[in-house]
Amino acid sequence: MFLRLEKELQSANDRAAILSGERASNMASPELEDLYGYLLKRTHDVWAVGYIRSPKGFMESAFQQRVKGGMKCFDRLETTCPKYWHLRKLDRVFGKDRVRLWKFDPVNFVNGDVVQDFCRRLGIRFDASGSIRANEGLSLKALGFLYAYRKYGPGYGVGPQVIGENRALIRKMRELRGGKVRLHSSLIAPAIEAIRRDVDWMEDRLGSPLMEDIYRHDDVAIRSEQDLLTFCPEDLQWLAQQLGGKYERRWREGMAAEEVAKWMHQLRLKLAAERVMSKESRTRKKRHVPVIMDEKRSSSLGDSCPIQT
Repeated sequence: MFLRLEKELQSANDRAAILSGERASNMASPELEDLYGYLLKRTHDVWAVGYIRSPKGFMESAFQQRVKGGMKCFDRLETTCPKYWHLRKLDRVFGKDRVRLWKFDPVNFVNGDVVQDFCRRLGIRFDASGSIRANEGLSLKALGFLYAYRKYGPGYGVGPQVIGENRALIRKMRELRGGKVRLHSSLIAPAIEAIRRDVDWMEDRLGSPLMEDIYRHDDVAIRSEQDLLTFCPEDLQWLAQQLGGKYERRWREGMAAEEVAKWMHQLRLKLAAERVMSKESRTRKKRHVPVIMDEKRSSSLGDSCPIQT
């Protein structure tokens, strides 16, 4: 169970070792106790630390992550609520004096960077020039395209290539800039009320308020699934431009979500083919062997879908 961890700890030598994992709080208490006992055999200085999002911020982030992961339903937003009570086991296993929880508040982070803030709090020397932002969020309009694809497209897929294909599609979607993903207060308020006691406990544990103004962004927030599946002309034109050729001539205002999903699949196939070509090009350069390319390429989801106009 700890073979890989043992190898990593040995490579750390006398440096601080950081075991990072958002799902650590979901570990069962016996598993967490085993991990803590294992670490204590190697050092006496073991801490559990983490950042805590507000209920609203957590739900908005979780909703986006689930759509990225293949979620295609809008009627179970309550499942995106934070489960603060999961963190109680950290106090029980590590001891409350060995657990540090901080509010996730980018406005007050060093240079707005959570990595720099983390290192400052723990006294870790860190070269900020080496900081890399990963897993950045999608804009609301980009998430709308992705949600349409999840709901009406062929699915996340199966096979060894699908993770890379989906990641490539999401990276492309990040290029469509716009406002952040916000959930309307009418969706947020009932969910928060259901976990009110949990929120109160976490605020007491942090020693600071977690709640934010849930009505602040209502004018631009998602009220319903239809808000995600309604696309403005400029964004449809952007999607057509990513595909090029006939798509730039065929796009039009008011395209249905089902058709957008088919175009998104075409984009996925295009990006997948480009990845294969790039990989083969790198391989040829290493081997210096000429290769005749196949004219027809397909992704692990099969050939391209027909376009309905």
